[in-house]
Amino acid sequence: MLVFVPQGATFLVTFGNSEKSETMVCRLSNNQRYLLLDGDSHHEIEVAHISTVQILTEGFPAGGGNARATGMSLQYSIPGSEGMTQLKLTAGEDANGSRRPSTVWLVAMHKAAKLLCESRDQ
Repeated sequence: MLVFVPQGATFLVTFGNSEKSETMVCRLSNNQRYLLLDGDSHHEIEVAHISTVQILTEGFPAGGGNARATGMSLQYSIPGSEGMTQLKLTAGEDANGSRRPSTVWLVAMHKAAKLLCESRDQ
């Protein structure tokens, strides 16, 4: 499952409290230290500076089951600045009009974030 994180997927990305979002491909760097966001602009977020990861979901299927992941909210610090910055990723469609790659990427990134948090706690 973690193999999907370096490959990346397409998302609508919103920084902070902005109402404007940008279509970007999100992936991990080859050394897995940075979350790379590429679109009209380029951003690199150091994974070690991510403090909070929350999966955004939609709906609850009839009869229980799991809600479908539609996005992810991250809080991270920027070295040299005070406070936390928020980033919201909303699953976007790939060239074939499918959201599946984004959804799979979200699940894999969530697992990677959990592993990171567990290693920090030890």
